[in-house]
Amino acid sequence: MKKFNLVLATLFVAVMSVAFLSCTKEAEIVKDSTQQLVFDETEYQLSDLLKSNMTIVEGVPTFESRVDFDSLTNLLEEEYSSWNEKFYNKWKLLGEEGVEAKAEELNFNHDLPIETFEKYYGINTLWSVIKQQQEIWLDNEILDFNNNPTNHALTESVRPFANEFGEYAVGKSIYHVEEEGIIYEITDGDYSKLQLIRGGIDNTKGLENVVIHNLDRNSDDKVSCVAYKRLTDFVDYGLYCKYMILDLDWDGYGSAAKAKTEAYKQKSGGGWKYWYTYCYAMVWIKDYKSDCSYLKTYSDTDNNNSLSWYCSVHVYKSGTGFRTQSGYTNGTWNFWGKFSISDLGESALYWE
Repeated sequence: MKKFNLVLATLFVAVMSVAFLSCTKEAEIVKDSTQQLVFDETEYQLSDLLKSNMTIVEGVPTFESRVDFDSLTNLLEEEYSSWNEKFYNKWKLLGEEGVEAKAEELNFNHDLPIETFEKYYGINTLWSVIKQQQEIWLDNEILDFNNNPTNHALTESVRPFANEFGEYAVGKSIYHVEEEGIIYEITDGDYSKLQLIRGGIDNTKGLENVVIHNLDRNSDDKVSCVAYKRLTDFVDYGLYCKYMILDLDWDGYGSAAKAKTEAYKQKSGGGWKYWYTYCYAMVWIKDYKSDCSYLKTYSDTDNNNSLSWYCSVHVYKSGTGFRTQSGYTNGTWNFWGKFSISDLGESALYWE
C-alpha cells in the first residue's frame, strides 16, 4: 500500500480503495469436474458459541456483560468471513468475474451465517431492516448516496445484535441508536422507557437515568468540538461505482471513528448489485476534549484479503468516545491508479 503525506491541518482523514489486489494474469479456468461440486449450504451449522450469552428481553437483545457482547459480535464476524472465504477459495481460480458468475449460478447466500443467527433467536434485527431497505435502494437506475441505508450510525458488526429499532442491552445499560447518530442510554435497566424514547427527544424530558450521547451531532460551529460528524462521496466508473464514507459510529458502548468503502456494479437488467472484490480502508483522526483541547491522534488500516463488497476500519477509545474539531464540511478527493474491472483506483477523503 502506498504511504501518504498527511496534511497537518487535516482533522479527520480516510483513505479508501477498492480492488487493488486482484490477479493481473488471465484466470485459469478450472477443468477438473471433481472441483465443480455444488456448494452445499446445508453444511453450514451455526456455532454453539453463538447460541449462548445473549437473551431476548422485551424484544431487546440483552447481554450480561461487555465481555459477552464483545465475544459474540467478534465471533459472528468471524463466522461471516469464514463462510464467504470458504466459497471464494473454492472458486478463486476463475477470477473475479468467474467467481461472481459462479455465485449467481449456485445462488450462493453470502449472508447465511447472519440469517441463521437471526432465525435461531427469532428476532428481526437492524441488520435485516437495513438490508431490505438497501435492496429496494439498489433497484434505482441512479443511486442517491445521501439516502444510502448503510449510512446508519450503529457500527456494522453490532447491527445483527440490535432489534429493528436499533436497541440492545449490555449489563445495566440499554441503548437506543438512531440513524443520524443520537444515542439514548438507559442506565438503570428499565426497558419500559424505550417506548417513550422511540417517540422522540421531547418524550425524554424529565426521564431519570437516561443519558443522551452525541446531542451536538453535525454541528457547524467552527469553534466547538463535536462527537459526531459524517462526510460521504462517491466515484462513478460507468458500470462500477465506489462509495466512501467518513464517520463517527457508535460501536456498542462508545464512539468509534470509521472509514468505509463500498463497491457496486450495474445489473444487466437495470439497477445495481454488490460487487465482491478486494479492498482496503485507512482512518486517521485527531481527538479532542469538549473544550477543543487536543488529546491524541489515532489511525488504523484494514486490508481485506478476501472478496467483499465493502471494507470498513474503525479506531476506538474507552471512556467518553471521540470528539473531533468541527470545520468546513466540504471534502477534498485525490485519485491514484488506473481503473479496470479489478481496480477502481485509490481515493482520499479529507475532513478539513
